[in-house]
Amino acid sequence: MNLEVNFPDAKTIKSTISNHQLLGKSDYQQKGITQAVAELAAERFTNCQMYELEIGTRAMLIVDDLRSSEDSVTRSPLPDFRRLGLSDGDWVEISEAIEQVLLNCAAMANNQ
Repeated sequence: MNLEVNFPDAKTIKSTISNHQLLGKSDYQQKGITQAVAELAAERFTNCQMYELEIGTRAMLIVDDLRSSEDSVTRSPLPDFRRLGLSDGDWVEISEAIEQVLLNCAAMANNQ
């Protein structure tokens, strides 16, 4: 079933991302990945509605933007994370973590 879900405010999204076990790792925080993910997710998901099945695709789009160093929505430059030498597996883990966090955020917003 493809449920329509709501998302909370930007502060909740950013906090949930920062506290996630993978995205909140000090290594990712020091490299700026956590902050970049939090900013992009907050911009794209704050107080919006979408179908649950879209969340994974949108999480992948955030990772694609981070890997290309450009926000595909605004065409603004992003930090160059390519220089960090993360493996494809690292990026897959980050994408899955973003999806998990966003699903948790949606669950929080829909249970209020």
